[in-house]
Amino acid sequence: MTLTKTKIKDEELVMKFVEEPKFAARRKMMVKQLQTNELAFAADVLDAIQRVPRHLFCQPMYINSAYEDVTLPIAAKQTISQPSTVARQMSLLDLHPGEKVLEIGTGSGYQTACLVAFGVDVYTIERQETLFTITSELFKQLDIKVKNICGDGYLGMPEHAPFDKIIVTAGAFQFPPKLMAQLKVGGMMIIPVEDKSGVSNMYRVRRVDESDFSVDKLEKCNFVPMLSGVNKVIN
Repeated sequence: MTLTKTKIKDEELVMKFVEEPKFAARRKMMVKQLQTNELAFAADVLDAIQRVPRHLFCQPMYINSAYEDVTLPIAAKQTISQPSTVARQMSLLDLHPGEKVLEIGTGSGYQTACLVAFGVDVYTIERQETLFTITSELFKQLDIKVKNICGDGYLGMPEHAPFDKIIVTAGAFQFPPKLMAQLKVGGMMIIPVEDKSGVSNMYRVRRVDESDFSVDKLEKCNFVPMLSGVNKVIN
């Protein structure tokens, strides 16, 4: 399978994947099913998801389940998010091509690829060194252009701030102040946060001005925990 990039009218880059027809057909069916989901998914988000081969971001033994709306195990005891979760978070972000987006939790790299396919400028952090190594090689093979680092998601990337949008793909135990400080005024963060009872909800955080933020509580959700620090590979 190869990946190429093609110019379109507005000079944005759109990824085109050449692959086995069966995977393209399964992905098309998956997107049709997402269109009937009770949650609201933006049409342009689904268009981006339509163009990303999820099976390449799954472990080989799970390829046949790649286009089901389920989470699947990946390396480092983590998971690849189900497509409806990716679609929901991206839709809630109200993305626009060309925006500068920070992703906390690269994971398998699937959502990263969906963001790139949408046309935003992606910066992404992964704390699991094993996953960082795997996704770095995969991004290189697929010619997916992102700025990715192995680091602590709670710290963000202050050297590249401010960001138009921040998307967090793990359940935090608080609203991370250092991430909030990296939002530009008018910017937005979508983040799952777990309360003291152990229940997680999705939240939308907007930066109103230099010192004020507005917070909207959305639906309940389920994510792997957002941990601090870096999990280094021990040789």
